Amino acid sequence: MKDLHYHERNTPNRLGMTEIRNVEGEYRMWDDILARFPHLFIDNCCGGTMRQDLETLSRAISLWNTDATGPYIPVGNINQVSLQNQMMSANINRYIPYSICGTMGTTPYAIRSGFNAGLCYMDDIRLPQHKRDLDLINKGLRQWSLPEIDKLEDFTERKREQLKKGIAEAKRIRKYYLGNFYPHSGANLNARDWCVIQYHRPTYNDGIILAFRRHESPVNSYITNLCEIDPEADYKVIQSLTFKQSKPSIIRGVDLTNLNITIDDCPGSMLVEYSQEDPEYTSIQNEDSIESARSWEFNNWNESEGWIIPESINGGILGGAIWIMILSELDNFRPVSWKHQVWGPNLKHDLESPRGLAIPANQFNEIRIKLRNLSPETDGYIFWRSYRLQFSKCR
Repeated sequence: MKDLHYHERNTPNRLGMTEIRNVEGEYRMWDDILARFPHLFIDNCCGGTMRQDLETLSRAISLWNTDATGPYIPVGNINQVSLQNQMMSANINRYIPYSICGTMGTTPYAIRSGFNAGLCYMDDIRLPQHKRDLDLINKGLRQWSLPEIDKLEDFTERKREQLKKGIAEAKRIRKYYLGNFYPHSGANLNARDWCVIQYHRPTYNDGIILAFRRHESPVNSYITNLCEIDPEADYKVIQSLTFKQSKPSIIRGVDLTNLNITIDDCPGSMLVEYSQEDPEYTSIQNEDSIESARSWEFNNWNESEGWIIPESINGGILGGAIWIMILSELDNFRPVSWKHQVWGPNLKHDLESPRGLAIPANQFNEIRIKLRNLSPETDGYIFWRSYRLQFSKCR
């Protein structure tokens, strides 16, 4: 970081060593904290990603990338907040699947600009009877050398309903954010440009395009050049200008690749959802619509929804999933066979679902578990065991 003035603390024959030792100390500090509090989540507020690298990413998550949008939120500059959020996503998502910073507004343009597999919403959504501290807000504005404000607008019921629709859409599309990422326009702060980004899931042959016409753009259309589209296949495509999904249409892959996106509103946005119409993928694509007797969303921070997570798994609830980090149990382990020496011990970690579900086996006889392994160094098996029948099966 430039504000630490590393160069002033170097000796002539040891250039760079001050910064190296400082960064090593930071990693060591985080390791010590996590060793003492293994269930802790560290939020790396990273100065516009200037403090993000492979080492910090392995130790922390980034729920707040920058304070850059903060000064514009109290004064209601939604266009600038949205523009900066678009630029952050178009740049950072090349390397990090998801990260967010503050956003405001309830229009599709504002919500889609700020959503990046998560949403950090900074409008005051409390009911009008809640007193707001205008003096405190103006004090913060003065620190940023920004003009003070005379009053705060109430968050109306209409805005509240619009925000609910935006959050519902965000939850529906966030599964795509771990797919392949393609920025199709320049990642910049030019208010006359468009921002167009694509997320594609090769396993499912589907994805989304988010297109933003910024508030000073003189053109109302953008011709895409989409990636990983089969020109010979048919795709079901839904193009939505609002939070209400439009009717799907079937488009040939060669035409979808160069889709012409038209947005008359300025600013405005369009969400394009597409999926390949191929029998091979039909069962996979429709899995979310299959009737289920019981499912768990894990949408609330550290709310396990009745699941029992043992200490050895170090589970936390975040972003629609249980995040698992298996802690080391090898300190006092002595290999007793060649199998253990090659593959290590067969460690077992039980994650227990709520009991007493009373699901009728004659109607529901399949259990689906979605597991994503983010570690390049581990492998394993999953066994599902009925508590009463003690039956297990490897998946």
